[in-house]
Amino acid sequence: MRIRRPAIVYFALYAGGGAFLPYATLYYQSRNLDVARIGILLAVGALLGLIASPLWGALSDRVAGSPRVLVVGAAVTVAGLAGLALSDSFPGILAANIVLSIGISGLVPIIDARALEHAGDERAGFGPLRAWGSLGWVVASLGTGLATQAFGLWVLFWVAGSLYVVTAVLGLGLHPIAHARAEQPLRSAARYFRRGGLTLFVFGGFLAGAALFVTIDFQPLRIAELGGDRTMVGLGSAIPAAIEVPTMLAFPWLARRVGGHRLLVVGAVVLGLRSLLSAIGSTPEFLVAGAGIGGIGYALFTIGAITFVSQRLPRALAATGQGIFQGVANGLSSVVAAAAGGAIAAAIGLAGLFGVAVAVALVSVITIALAVRGAARPADLGPAVDGLP
Repeated sequence: MRIRRPAIVYFALYAGGGAFLPYATLYYQSRNLDVARIGILLAVGALLGLIASPLWGALSDRVAGSPRVLVVGAAVTVAGLAGLALSDSFPGILAANIVLSIGISGLVPIIDARALEHAGDERAGFGPLRAWGSLGWVVASLGTGLATQAFGLWVLFWVAGSLYVVTAVLGLGLHPIAHARAEQPLRSAARYFRRGGLTLFVFGGFLAGAALFVTIDFQPLRIAELGGDRTMVGLGSAIPAAIEVPTMLAFPWLARRVGGHRLLVVGAVVLGLRSLLSAIGSTPEFLVAGAGIGGIGYALFTIGAITFVSQRLPRALAATGQGIFQGVANGLSSVVAAAAGGAIAAAIGLAGLFGVAVAVALVSVITIALAVRGAARPADLGPAVDGLP
């Protein structure tokens, strides 16, 4: 089977994330930062990501999807990692984390937009392409966990930085299939979101993301609290990503038989189940097993949501639309999860924090189920917006 370039770029991109993100909170803790300051770091970085994600997407659409925008985003990401590695004070770590978050926020929506163009009718092939990203996460998170156990946490910066450089090099060849250029992408995309009934869906995505990021961000600390080592933290990140791979590969088959909308809701339900298992777990092994189950939910929800949004926007707004959705569902939810999560964990403990995440996840399931029933496609919206097809 021929491997398409977006698949290889996904592998490098998510391998970079898998090398750094599972161990970020442990690195901050090694710098003598308490859970409240770690929450602030994650929240501020995510807030900048929230703002930057749609801006990166809009910039990409304004220049008709030129891969140079992706390369700039990767360069900013590497600069942020270098700053983190060299900083030994809270202000320095905070500044570097902001740079890192701004850079990373530009990579995902642009690569998603290009991959969706290669996904065929109804974006059916998107899941198998995105599965390569989860495979990269598995390889890097496991490998980095073993490396940090042997040599120290500093190794993760070399591994992650190298992988983001590879992402930039490979991304130079990720040209759009159709060179559609949008003059005012942010304004046009916002109108499609309003007129297409996507606002409620974005809110549901925000709630699902908040519950998920609370669990992901603070589970490494909970594993360490229960006596688990860094290898166990790596397994907690790698196993769900490994389970995501076959789930994403099977998504087109499942969607044809069950329906993409139903898979979205099922994914949100399973994400809530992961939060529940994290709340009641009392051993590192139980938390890792619960994370594995959550991998199914993440795959179903992520592929379903990205596809759902892309089907309701014209091609010229592909990166902007993904930037807006992911800015809210990933960026804003990360801000709330990190800031509120740190404060709640300090007050009632990590297990109590995961219990709050369960309640948020339940509301997200109801919201998403209602939203997918009423959203319209571009063809159903009447006249074109700002001259776009």
